Amino acid sequence: LLVINDMETLAAKPQWVPWFTVDGAPLVSNIEIENNQSTAFKSQQLMGAKICALFVRKTGRAPPAACATFPTTVEQLPSPEEMKAKFPTANFTSLIAKIAEDKLLAAQKEQARLGWQMQSARNHAMKHKEQAQVMHEQRQAYLQSQRESAKPAAHSSWSSWIESVFKAISRAYHICS
Repeated sequence: LLVINDMETLAAKPQWVPWFTVDGAPLVSNIEIENNQSTAFKSQQLMGAKICALFVRKTGRAPPAACATFPTTVEQLPSPEEMKAKFPTANFTSLIAKIAEDKLLAAQKEQARLGWQMQSARNHAMKHKEQAQVMHEQRQAYLQSQRESAKPAAHSSWSSWIESVFKAISRAYHICS
């Protein structure tokens, strides 16, 4: 990441180069920065070798094996072509736009899915309402037919109905007395 950052910073043609300190001393001196900013900027990549040298100087022990992989001079650093081949330039603007587009599409799909769910719920409710209406009409028709069948029939059976009521009353009267 540091190398990619260095490449992108170099491509931006920086006006100044930040520096790191190793054991209190700047990794790149102000004189190096004033003499050649590009070389001074590249010198930051020598931090690993300088830390390894400091380790040897302070401990007196052999450096860790990884220290052999660090460049010790600016000339040993990979060329810009080698760096581009190893770390292709990323177009973060298009990546950010792609991520935003993906999020928008996901939100639209979710909105459409919710829309279909709501429509399905509406359809179900309408079907249920229609079924309830049909059942209500059928019940009303049944109740109406029951009322009509419970009514005394025309004149001829009206008198027979009254006659049967009187007979029932008189039986009840005789039983009670």
